[in-house]
Amino acid sequence: MLISMDEINQLKTKIARFCAWRERCIKETEDKLFTLGANAKQTQQLVAWLQKENYLSNIRFATAFTRGKFSNNQWGKLKIKSELLQRNIPDQIISNTLENIDQNEYESVAFSLAKKKWKETKTDDLFLKKQKTAAYLSGKGYESDIAWKAADVASQDFSS
Repeated sequence: MLISMDEINQLKTKIARFCAWRERCIKETEDKLFTLGANAKQTQQLVAWLQKENYLSNIRFATAFTRGKFSNNQWGKLKIKSELLQRNIPDQIISNTLENIDQNEYESVAFSLAKKKWKETKTDDLFLKKQKTAAYLSGKGYESDIAWKAADVASQDFSS
């Protein structure tokens, strides 16, 4: 389907607004362009234009996404990485953004989540409680060694 020059300009305006609203990744933007009726060639050209005009950057997106999901949702690195991979963010960008998470803060958040989960878990079986706490942290994307370490800390905090 051929789109007129006027329609291309309208599409440029819409997609620029879409990208200006919040950080977007290339995949998300391509998906949006397809839903707006752009074909593959037009999508490729518009994505290149958006990048040239600094509306679109996978690096900025990955940085903002990582910061937001860690700070607001308290996700672990594994879950953040998985979500970024689903958005076709290159491994090198993912590694760089995950390195920006302060390790002390990361573990502190994991310990805090473990303590909260420990209090909420309704069982007297300490091993089961520790297992549920570690599983909860794993589900939030924390590495198993950190999840078990945090569960151990939580169990010690409440047993003494």
